Amino acid sequence: MTLDEAIKHCTEKACGDCSECAEEHQQLADWLRMLKYLKENSVMPIYRKQDWLQIADYHGEKQIPLVIEEMAELTQALTKYIRITQGGQPVRKTIGEVRENIKEELSDVIVMLIQLQHLFYIDEVAINQIAVEKLDRTMKLMEGNK
Repeated sequence: MTLDEAIKHCTEKACGDCSECAEEHQQLADWLRMLKYLKENSVMPIYRKQDWLQIADYHGEKQIPLVIEEMAELTQALTKYIRITQGGQPVRKTIGEVRENIKEELSDVIVMLIQLQHLFYIDEVAINQIAVEKLDRTMKLMEGNK
């Protein structure tokens, strides 16, 4: 059975007469759709993504403070970059070291966001829909400022 056939089968079963199993079939169909989407259109291309999702499943909501911590570390790295490039207070690192730090912290944040998306069952379709709406709004604002 292909992935598409499995999705169709589960969707049909979810809409069938057996209300006892309908919710489970719908959840399975949703999970299979997400799996298909991840396989075809990885929003954030990360190697060994499934392993990161297993970590999220293992730790659950205990990962949320780590997401916040990683975002704070990225914020700090970006702030140092601004200080160096815009002549702020001295920084003990070179611009190269700061750029490397930004790369590392951005990677950490991306991995944690993937886990957060997984923990809160947020599918890529919803994320992309919201992103497109925000992109369209920003493009209109930019056109208005020309």
